Amino acid sequence: MEEISSSQPDDDLLGLAEAPELFVEGYRGALLRGGVVKLNLFTSLLENSPRRVRKRAVARLAMPVEDFLEVVAALSALRDDILAARETGDAP
Repeated sequence: MEEISSSQPDDDLLGLAEAPELFVEGYRGALLRGGVVKLNLFTSLLENSPRRVRKRAVARLAMPVEDFLEVVAALSALRDDILAARETGDAP
């Protein structure tokens, strides 16, 4: 299985080792206000009584629109790499 990663170097990113890692299954709601994009990120929780799956907010991502567009472009490129790897059977 091949590893697919971003091409941006992260050696100048301070605090990376200490940064929390969030597991996100999706987003519920996006807002653009005052040049800032906000996304409400969630994961799913199983509740026992009554037995149901609910969405739990794990973070609110907020960033300037220009940075958001840059992240979207990078994620789109990563998506393309993943889809290409799936076609060749090399996807993780």
